[in-house]
Amino acid sequence: DVEERLPSELSGGMKKRVALARSIIFDNTKDKIEPE
Repeated sequence: DVEERLPSELSGGMKKRVALARSIIFDNTKDKIEPE
């Protein structure tokens, strides 16, 4: 259900979860692409 909702329809808590999930996903991919 959540995948079909617009961002404006999500609650504040859900927006935070989505933002956290995105940051984790993108941080992990960045680390794999650009190893230090």
